[in-house]
Amino acid sequence: MTNHYLEARKNNQKREASDIAVSKSIPSILTSGGILVSAAYLIKFGSTMNAVSELGGLIGRGTLLSMFLVIFFLPHILVLFDKAIEKTTFRKRKEAK
Repeated sequence: MTNHYLEARKNNQKREASDIAVSKSIPSILTSGGILVSAAYLIKFGSTMNAVSELGGLIGRGTLLSMFLVIFFLPHILVLFDKAIEKTTFRKRKEAK
């Protein structure tokens, strides 16, 4: 998402760049997160060992939480720290010339 934000930031304002980054990143976040959540809950409900079952539940819950945070809070953090990101981002040699 950060790469999409930096790319969109070249031609757009902060909020617009944030919206563009979210719209481009959501499919991949939901796909990879959904696969991990599904696998974790399959382990939780499919395992007869209590420790393995609990571990599956923890991984699934953590993945859901991280997906939520990346989709809803990361864009705001990118906008908030836009100047710091701009100053600390390495530029390609072609862009610097």
